[in-house]
Amino acid sequence: MKLFFFAFLFFAGSLTGRSQSLEECRKWYDLGIEDESYAEKLALSLTKWSQKSSIQTAYWAASQTLLAKHAWNPATKLSLIDEAEKAFDRCVLQNPESMEIRYLRFSYERNLPSFLQGGNHLKEDVKKMIALFRQNKYRDLPVSLAKKTRDSLLLYGSCSENDRLFLKSLSL
Repeated sequence: MKLFFFAFLFFAGSLTGRSQSLEECRKWYDLGIEDESYAEKLALSLTKWSQKSSIQTAYWAASQTLLAKHAWNPATKLSLIDEAEKAFDRCVLQNPESMEIRYLRFSYERNLPSFLQGGNHLKEDVKKMIALFRQNKYRDLPVSLAKKTRDSLLLYGSCSENDRLFLKSLSL
C-alpha cells in the first residue's frame, strides 16, 4: 500500500510540475517581451528539458525570437530568427491543431520587420486560429491566453467582418 501511495505522489507530482512549467513558460514569455532576463530564463529552462513536447518547443522558438529582439548584433539576431522559424515550422507540422503554437508563431511573424521578408504564415495561422475558435478548440487554453489570442486576431489578424463578429461574440 505504501508503494502505491508513493507511486501516486511521484506521478501526481510529475504532472503538476509539468503543467506548472508550462504556466511558467507562458508567464516568462509575456515578461520576456520587454525584459531580456525573462527571455533568457525561458530559453535556458526549455533547453534543460531533454524531451520537449511541440508546445514546449514552440515556447523555446518564441524565446529565441525574444532573444533576437533584445540582441544588438545583427548576425546574432538573424541566427536566432532562423532557428526559431525552423522550430516553429516543425511544431506546426507536429501539432497543426494547436492554437497556442499558431498564436506564438503569429505573434512572432506579426512583429517581424518587413525587410526580413518573414511572415509567410500569417494568413494561414489567422485562418486556422479562427477555425479552431469556431470548433471550440480554445477551451483547453487558459482563459487569459484565449482572450489574448482573440484580441490579437481582432487587432492584427486581417479578419473578415463575419469573423470579427464571431470573435467579438465569444464569451471568454
